[in-house]
Amino acid sequence: MTPLVKRVADRVRGGNPPPILGSLVVLAILLLVYGSVKEEAFSNFTLQEVATATATLAILAVGQTVVVISGGFDFSPVAVLAFLNVFLVTQADHLGGSYVLTAIVVVAIGAGIGAINGILVGFLRIQSIIATIAMFFVLSGGALALLDQPGGSVPTDFSLALSGEWGPIPASAGVVAIVGLLWLLVKNLRFGRHLYAVGSNAAAAFARGVPVRGTLVATYAFAGLFYGIAALNYTAATASGDPRINFVLLVQLFAAVVIGGTAFGGGRGGAIGSIVGALCLILLESVLFSVGVASYYTPIVFGAVLLAVVLPSAIGSDVNEFVRRILVRPRHTAASAGGEG
Repeated sequence: MTPLVKRVADRVRGGNPPPILGSLVVLAILLLVYGSVKEEAFSNFTLQEVATATATLAILAVGQTVVVISGGFDFSPVAVLAFLNVFLVTQADHLGGSYVLTAIVVVAIGAGIGAINGILVGFLRIQSIIATIAMFFVLSGGALALLDQPGGSVPTDFSLALSGEWGPIPASAGVVAIVGLLWLLVKNLRFGRHLYAVGSNAAAAFARGVPVRGTLVATYAFAGLFYGIAALNYTAATASGDPRINFVLLVQLFAAVVIGGTAFGGGRGGAIGSIVGALCLILLESVLFSVGVASYYTPIVFGAVLLAVVLPSAIGSDVNEFVRRILVRPRHTAASAGGEG
């Protein structure tokens, strides 16, 4: 048994399983089902398709996870995605036609939008739900002002750079891997420690000298940066602009975060689990399609999955506790065994 496996096993036995454990179990089950119902499920073409479909949701979920860990909610990601998508399509020529420069500007705008959310939440004390819903409406209108209907295009080279292949792996998978590594890096910095402290108990964090307001601004800015990266990936995959808001994606977003083991109360979870949760949802969608379930039932299934995952928390447990009870065999002391006899 490797040291990593041993540590995980010890945490499970001790009643403190890693937050990602439940999502990994769900992923393993879905992979088995997916492989059995879909032809050529693990061919290069199919893996490329799954990676491309997963990437945007996964990157958005990483940003949402950062906010949820801080104890907040962000309802603006899909509006940020739509706004930056049409900005990229319509404004690249105004930036000298350089898509590298435009990409940098897009990510910077995403971080700036997030910082505004953070200021509203951290300094003006507006509830995160209200602040981000307001931003949702502002950006929705902004997207329509830039492009009133789907259209536009981006160069093939730009699309291939982010949705083609990087050697043996899909480019989309590479982008998600970079995002995951960025999260792991930041998580272990001082900001990461402050993030979890604020999410666990903001008052206690403040008493220990944590700059709560500054941490919240940085949190939402960091999330916005990920939304900007997601917009680049989405635009490369679709090769066009679309100002319409994808509300199903918003539901998927929250479902991915919860399936990944991040607690809505804040202070617990991680973005790697949310990436796994996003992959679970895409596989579930593919399974439903493969078995002939009509597409208009898919949002119903996603909503049911979200409810099923959240419900245990409402009754005093969670997905990981459920998994722990299944995997951990109850241990009885000699005394209790004697008493039973």
